[in-house]
Amino acid sequence: MPASPSEVRMITVLLVMGLLAMFFVMPSFTVPSGMEQVSLIRGDGWVILSSDRGYLRLDVGRQVTEEGYSPRNPYSFFSEIADDSRIDRIEILPYLGKMTCNAVISGKGYTTDVRNCIAIALRKDVPVFVSRDLLTSKYVPAEGF
Repeated sequence: MPASPSEVRMITVLLVMGLLAMFFVMPSFTVPSGMEQVSLIRGDGWVILSSDRGYLRLDVGRQVTEEGYSPRNPYSFFSEIADDSRIDRIEILPYLGKMTCNAVISGKGYTTDVRNCIAIALRKDVPVFVSRDLLTSKYVPAEGF
């Protein structure tokens, strides 16, 4: 039996309200201006943040890049207690000739040490963005060579 017009309207209203609720509850996924989303390549004490436009190599120490959980490793412990469901993104930014990290949690930015952010990014599924000013351009040979 087909649905009546009033039932169709009610279902449509509920769907629209559900979509609007998701829009206001979900975190913003827009790329911050001047930032590039990167993927992480883990090494022994270092990590490379790589995108199509360039890369950034960071020497962060073995404790940061160590896999698995260890209560003696502060970065492992810190990452374990971090609630990644509330972390919107991690931003690596230039600051007074050095780098700083901005962890965006529920829409608010919190500044912390870059090593803490990298430790979380390696252990949790959190998007990482790097300022384009920090990226080293990838070498692209001229056409014909």
